[in-house]
Amino acid sequence: LQTHFRRRAANLYIEAVGPWPGTSSCQLSLAQRDHRRFQPTAIARRLANRLLLSREGSAPSRERGEILLSSAVAARVLVALLPILIGRQGEELARQLRNRQGRIGSRHLTVIDDGRLSGGVLATPVDGEGQPTGRRVLIEEGRFRGPLVDWREVRDPTHYSTGCMRRESWRDLPRVGPSHLYIQPREDIKVGTLLSSIARGYYLVEPLGAGRFDFQEDRFRLPVCGFALRQGAATAPLSKAWLEGGIQAFLDGIQAVARDLSFEPLGAMIGAPSLLVGGFGLRGADSG
Repeated sequence: LQTHFRRRAANLYIEAVGPWPGTSSCQLSLAQRDHRRFQPTAIARRLANRLLLSREGSAPSRERGEILLSSAVAARVLVALLPILIGRQGEELARQLRNRQGRIGSRHLTVIDDGRLSGGVLATPVDGEGQPTGRRVLIEEGRFRGPLVDWREVRDPTHYSTGCMRRESWRDLPRVGPSHLYIQPREDIKVGTLLSSIARGYYLVEPLGAGRFDFQEDRFRLPVCGFALRQGAATAPLSKAWLEGGIQAFLDGIQAVARDLSFEPLGAMIGAPSLLVGGFGLRGADSG
C-alpha cells in the first residue's frame, strides 16, 4: 500500500493477492482531491471482484447482446478515444466515424472536458501556459463539436480554445491534453435500473488491460471480466473475455447512461458513468 498527499491531490496505489495458492495479483491506482474521499468499502469490493473473477470466471463463447459497462470499463473506452478528442487530426478521424445522421455516437453520448471541475483532482484556473481553463463540450448528444486544440491552432472563429495545455512540472514543456475528461451522466438513472432491464446479457465490472483500438479499421478489443446476466441477476462469473467490435458501432449502440460518474487516473482524470450498450460482441480469448 502506497499513499502520497501533497496539498493538491491524494494518490493511492494498492496491489492485492488472494488467499489461495497461485493467485495472480491485481492492482488499483486511484486519485482524489483529498484523501478522505477514498471509499474503503468500494475499493475492497473492486479488488475482491478482480481476484474472485480471475479464479472462478470462465471465458464466454462468441455472443452478442445487451452489455452493461461499469464506470471503470467505460473510462477505458473513453481514454482510447483521445486520438479523436485531441488535436486537428481528431477532426479527420471523427469524419470517418460519422453515420448517416452526421453523428459519431448515439444521442446519449456527450463528452466534456472541464479544467475547473468542482472538486476535480486537476482543477485549476489556468493551464500550463497561463490561459484560462473552462468547460468544453467535445461531443454533444452524439455530434462531434471539435477537439481540444492549442489556442494557436484555432482557425475558425466559431471554434474556441479553453486552456488545455498540460504541464506536468516545471521540467516539462506544455502539451495539449485533457484535465477532467468525462461522459456526461444522467442523474435520474440508477445502475440498478439498467441492470434490471437486461433480460439476457453481461455486466462488465473491470477492465483487464488497455485494449487495442484501430481507427483506420474501425475495430477495437478490450479485455474485461464480469458476470453473465439473466433477467437482471448474475448467473455466472466471467473472465478472460474480450469486448470487441466496431468503434462507431459501439458509440452508436449506447442506449443509456447512469448517474454513477467516477474518475480514473489514466494520464488525466478520465470519467464515465455506467453505460448500457445494445447488440455488441463479447467472446472468450480462445474463441474463433
